[in-house]
Amino acid sequence: MPEVESTKAASRWATRIIPFVLAAAVGYGTYVIVVHVCVRYLLSPPQKDEAAAIVILVLYFIFLLFTIATYLRTYLTIAFDCGVVPLGPLAVERQRKNTRKRRNSHPPGDLEGHAYHARPDLDPDSPGLEQFYTKDVFVCESDGRPKWCSECCNWKADRVHHSSEIARCVYRMDHYCPWVGGMVGENLAGIAMAAFFGIFNFLMTATSMRYVFLNMTNVDMLGARSKVHQLAVRVPRGTPSTHNFTTVTYPLPKLELGINGEANRRPRPRATDNSRAGGRANGASPDPRDDLATRTFAILRTEPGENPWHLGYWQNWKSVMGTNFIDWLLPIRKSPCANHENGESFYPMGPLLADIRARYGLSRNIEDGGAGLEMRQIGSRRA
Repeated sequence: MPEVESTKAASRWATRIIPFVLAAAVGYGTYVIVVHVCVRYLLSPPQKDEAAAIVILVLYFIFLLFTIATYLRTYLTIAFDCGVVPLGPLAVERQRKNTRKRRNSHPPGDLEGHAYHARPDLDPDSPGLEQFYTKDVFVCESDGRPKWCSECCNWKADRVHHSSEIARCVYRMDHYCPWVGGMVGENLAGIAMAAFFGIFNFLMTATSMRYVFLNMTNVDMLGARSKVHQLAVRVPRGTPSTHNFTTVTYPLPKLELGINGEANRRPRPRATDNSRAGGRANGASPDPRDDLATRTFAILRTEPGENPWHLGYWQNWKSVMGTNFIDWLLPIRKSPCANHENGESFYPMGPLLADIRARYGLSRNIEDGGAGLEMRQIGSRRA
């Protein structure tokens, strides 16, 4: 069974039937080339041109092999590893408890159809939140928190979009394509090369190559000229908010319930507050490791139309297609952009990040400005 399927019956059946239609078309084309062109025409008297028949057959089956290999790789990747984001714990629980009949009892736009826990998780220890503030940069909301998906009940990493077609969040979502079996995301960047072997036409090839060189997807291109990205950029610990930007410190402060049952934010004392110097309320001294574990981020905005992930045409190409010529011709391995283990951000950011720092008067040196200051403060408390 595929990893995910469309929520629409028509799309599901189209996705299942189209591969057989394509296989029939390729099979018929192969029959025409081999039987009618080569055997009955080139290899039959009086024409009889064995050299031409051999050249045509060899070249045709070489390209046919590449066509089948790239299509199978594309189809199997979409079916079993299309790059969907795992559901959050609350969404898993909701999915397990709700029956199909109950899920379909409310139209998509009905507010009553949403679960009560669809609002952002305000718990500072929310599962998955640490994956963001351990980075140096990530896309955030105005309060410094990552974007939240109310359907998947999970935090959305950079360039993750929710697809109503499959009801899941997808890394670098591009579009839903029944011709290749489902959702096209970051794991299918090599699809651009498949166009050369006859599966797609020239226009699709040119469009795909343009997206590769710009490091964009179909979703990214929607309103690209006016789109403004809001980034949480790591700064030295204790950096205060200014009239140009606000700051947020992770881990977030604990919340307590007020009289009306609403969550009230309990402010986290800064490293320079007197409350820290004098110890905690219960007399326990603060743990220096807690201080070093905190990270401060400045909430910065790009100018309209700027793409913080634009690395330059050559680096964009390598991040999507691979780092060597073999990867370009044989898209077997995943694209480098599918690796999210970089400590700076979920996707490598280009020189625009340095320009944004300069606009807001922020230094690029994080550790010397922040960690060194924190270490001196901790050392003074120990003394």
